[in-house]
Parts: sequence; structure tokens; C-alpha cells
Amino acid sequence: MTIVYFIRHAQPDHTWSADDCTRPLTLEGQQDSKIVYEFLKDKNVDVFYCSPYKRSVETIKDSAAFHKKEITLDERLRERKKGTDGTLR
Repeated sequence: MTIVYFIRHAQPDHTWSADDCTRPLTLEGQQDSKIVYEFLKDKNVDVFYCSPYKRSVETIKDSAAFHKKEITLDERLRERKKGTDGTLR
């Protein structure tokens, strides 16, 4: 049986004024990533997929390192933005 764990990125730094893709985690977000690590460390994880956003990578990087796995970045997992007409793009 395949089990899929979806992990939402930890708390990002909303004071970050540069590109949204490079927004890092806050100190609280870094602590939350340790909770993710503790949750995943005893799981049998074969692969880590992640959006290319820095905050997403930072959330799972310690877990991936523990399991000796590369993080596969997938652009399709990026956050979506609503257009002016309310549709996703």
C-alpha cells in the first residue's frame, strides 16, 4: 500500500519584501519544521516532492537529509495566484 503525506510549508516570513519564491521561514516556522522532522523520521519515505519555494524546501530539508533522499522540485506544486477575474492561473 502506498501512503502519501502532504506537508504544507511552515510559517513564512511575511516581512520578506523580495521575490515570494525566496521567502524564508520565520523562527516559528523553523521550529515547526522540526515537528515535521519528528513526524517523518520513523516513516518509510521513498521520495520527497516539493514546490520550488524556499519556505517549502526549508520545511522538509532535514527530513529528506535524515532519510538520505534528494528533494525533487516540481513547479506544479507552486502556490497559485488568482487572476483579476477570480480564476486560478
